[in-house]
Amino acid sequence: MASADLPALTGPGLELVYAASARSIWPHHELRDRTEHLNLSTRRVLWLIGLAFVLHEAEEWNLVSWFQANFEPPPQFNDREARTLLVVFALLGISFTGLSIRLLSLRGALFALLPLFVAVVLGNALTHIFWLLYFRTYAPGVLTSVFLLVPLTLYLIRGVLRERLVPPSYVWSLVALALLQLVGAAAAGSSLSGPQLAFQRLGARIAEWLWGAG
Repeated sequence: MASADLPALTGPGLELVYAASARSIWPHHELRDRTEHLNLSTRRVLWLIGLAFVLHEAEEWNLVSWFQANFEPPPQFNDREARTLLVVFALLGISFTGLSIRLLSLRGALFALLPLFVAVVLGNALTHIFWLLYFRTYAPGVLTSVFLLVPLTLYLIRGVLRERLVPPSYVWSLVALALLQLVGAAAAGSSLSGPQLAFQRLGARIAEWLWGAG
């Protein structure tokens, strides 16, 4: 009796119901799947850049002797001070990356990590490439710059801009800061720039605090 009270949905009527259901349901599923995929893939790229930065710091292990051979005046810090700074930077970089990815939303992680990865890491990588071309010799850190840091960071920037995950003006301002590092290195030539000298002094102070004078 209940079935007799219900309208029969057969033939074209049933097809119209299925079509309407598909239009209302599947776009939401596709959007959700696409968002999850974008979230996961972007976070993986952030992790890769963080790990590439650690490898970059390891490649710079003998940077002081290279500085002494190519820059005038030679740097006023030693291997212990430089390597202490490299280890500290690597630990801080990968820790900050992990905490940002773990604790923040994707948008929050990008706002936190893009200044480090674009303004600082990309700018430093471009500086290493400039040194390779300027001095016509291997510059410690250039391999990870060419094959890891620059490609990964540009891939991240492209994805962030394409999907508008953060405001484009935010990204381009960080790109400008990265290019400013390159301009500073080009202007300094075979002399260390002001920020590089400041990092030397920072390394000396951290090493003295950790290991004592000597």
